[in-house]
This record gives sequence, structure tokens and C-alpha cells, in this order.
Amino acid sequence: MLKIKKLTDYSTIILAYIAKNKNTIISAKILAQKTKIPVPTVSKLLKILTKKQIIISKRGINGGYAILKNPHHISIAEMILAIEGPIAITNCIYNNSSNKLTCNIKHSCPMHKIWKHINNTILITLEKISLAHISKLIT
Repeated sequence: MLKIKKLTDYSTIILAYIAKNKNTIISAKILAQKTKIPVPTVSKLLKILTKKQIIISKRGINGGYAILKNPHHISIAEMILAIEGPIAITNCIYNNSSNKLTCNIKHSCPMHKIWKHINNTILITLEKISLAHISKLIT
């Protein structure tokens, strides 16, 4: 089964809320209250999303988080990548030196090209869906 992790789902909810309020600095506590996601989880995701340069953080008494880029230029693929890493439906598709997943028959497997094509199709679709679009759908 293909599915995203709960943290990815939560990060999408958080980002959609931030995007809807793009001209406002929002604290982790407020984000937790508005999204109904526990504060520790919100804080963890905000740290990751800041490190991945999707959002920015502002310290201080009026501190919080805001979207870094235009929500129209942030794709669901970028959000998934930030939390889960590269999108790959099989081990043979993903091959990164820091997180190498291997397949012993990759080069002789008749399915490798097919899975690669399917994976690319999924990736292209996810790249077409923007945070702006998602934030409009979430009430």
C-alpha cells in the first residue's frame, strides 16, 4: 500500500493553516490549538520545515512561524520530501548515497522501468499540486 506518514499529513495541515494566514507570524502553541495537533508534534514539524526552508521562524515575544515562499510555489511533493525524504514506490527507484535502498536484481528486473515510469508519473502529479491549492480546500 502506498501511503504517507502521519507526520507528513500533519505537516500538510500545519502548512495549509500557515499559508491561509500568510501575512501573520503564528506561534507553535496557536498552530497546535488551531490544528488540534499536539504541541510537541507541531514543534517537531516546525523545526523540520524551517530547516528545509519552507517556513521561517521569528524568535522573541511576538515570535512564531510564517511561510517562506509563495504558497503557489510549494508543491505537495516538496512537502513530502521535507518530512519523508525522496518519493519512491519501490526500493530500486530510490538510490541516494546517504540513504541507499538496494535491490539485488535491479538491472535485470523486467519491472524496474515500469516502476520508474509509475513513480515519475506520481511525482509529476504531486509537483502540480500546490500548497495554495491545498490551503483553499482546507476549511
